[in-house]
Amino acid sequence: MQHLIPLIWVIFIICLFLVWFFTHRANHRERMLRIEKGLEAEPEPPGGKKQSNFFWLRLACLVTGLSLGLLIISLMVALKLLDAGGNAFPVAILGFCGGMSMIVAHYLQKNKTENK
Repeated sequence: MQHLIPLIWVIFIICLFLVWFFTHRANHRERMLRIEKGLEAEPEPPGGKKQSNFFWLRLACLVTGLSLGLLIISLMVALKLLDAGGNAFPVAILGFCGGMSMIVAHYLQKNKTENK
């Protein structure tokens, strides 16, 4: 158990770095595509970060999905259905619910951009 907590922190930091890296790379590709097409590159707002209202909707979808996963896990524990599933089953439920909520958020963003 002593080695598990530092491992969790290292994995968390690696995940944060990967989120930053892929976001930065996607913004750079978008900027390069705009320049290649001859469109005006969007100037970055002061502070260097773009503000997106959709970020909060994505975050809300993720939190809702994870909360739904925790609810399912707690119901399964109360009904004693997780006894034979092993220790990885609750994590799998959380991952599945979180992933499904991110898919829903993606389609919400897709529909929002199509309506503009």
